[in-house]
Amino acid sequence: MAFDNEGLVLLKEKTERKDYLTDKLRKLNSKRYEVRSQVLKLERFMESEKADLERLEKPGIASLFYNITGKYEAKHDQEYAEYRLANDKYNKAAQELALIDDEIARTEHEYRTIMNSEIEFAQAFNAKLDFITNAGLPLSVKIRSLDNQAKALKAEMKALDEAMRACRDVASNTKNIIYYSAQIAGTSSDSDEYQQYYGNLTILREALPSRSRNLKTAVEGVYEIVEKYDGLDYYKRFADRWFNRTISSKDHTFLKIYGTDCDAMEDRISKVYETVEKKYSSAYEEFEVMVINTDI
Repeated sequence: MAFDNEGLVLLKEKTERKDYLTDKLRKLNSKRYEVRSQVLKLERFMESEKADLERLEKPGIASLFYNITGKYEAKHDQEYAEYRLANDKYNKAAQELALIDDEIARTEHEYRTIMNSEIEFAQAFNAKLDFITNAGLPLSVKIRSLDNQAKALKAEMKALDEAMRACRDVASNTKNIIYYSAQIAGTSSDSDEYQQYYGNLTILREALPSRSRNLKTAVEGVYEIVEKYDGLDYYKRFADRWFNRTISSKDHTFLKIYGTDCDAMEDRISKVYETVEKKYSSAYEEFEVMVINTDI
C-alpha cells in the first residue's frame, strides 16, 4: 500500500495555516468591533456638526443674530471647519472599517478552502500510522515508543491543568467571599442589593468546602509529576498547611492567606506545566515527522 508523504506534508501545512487563519480572524473581528464603534461615534458627531452648520445657514434666529452683529462670516467659517474636520475623521475611520471588512472576507474565503484539512490530515495520518504499526516495519517500535511518550505527557498536562483550575477556583471563591461580605456591610438590609449580595455570599460559602476537597484531590494527583520536575517540598508544605484543617469562610484574614497561597500554587504548577508542554511538543513533533517521512 502506497502513502503520499508529500500529500501528508501539504495537509499538515494546511492545518497549521488554518490555525493561523483562525487566530487572524479572531483578531480582525475584535479590531472590527473597536473600529465600528468608533465609526458610529464619529458619525453621530459629524451629523451633529452638520446640523449646527445647517442651522446657521437657514433663515432663523441664529443666522439673524450673527448677521446683525457682523459675525456671520467668521461663525460660518468656524462651523464649516468643524464639520469638515468631523467629516474627515469619520471618512478615515469608515475607510479603515472597509479595509478590515475586505480583509475579513478574504481571510474567511481562504479559511473555507482549508476548513476540513485538520480532519483530512488526521484521517491520512492515522491510516499510515496503523499500517506502519500493523506491518511491523523497522521503525514501528520507535514510533510506538514516541506515541506512548507523547500520550503520557499529554495526560500529565491534563492533570496539571486540573490542579491549576482547582487552585484558581478556591482563590476566586475566597476573594469573592471577602468582596460580598464587604458589600453587605455597606448595604441596608432592607434593600434588594443586600438580598442579592447575601444570596451570592451564601452560595460561595457553601461551595468552599467542596472546592477545597477538589483542590486536595487535584494537587495530590500531580505529586508524581511535580516530583520529577520541581521536587515535592513546596507541595508538601502547602498540603500540611491547608489540607488537614477546617476552612473557615468567616475568618477573612484566614481566607485572604488561603487565596494568596492558592494563587502562588497555581503559578508554581504552571511552570511545571510549561516544562511538560515543551517536552510534549518535542516528542509529538518527532513522532509526527517520523510517521510522515516513513516510506512505505
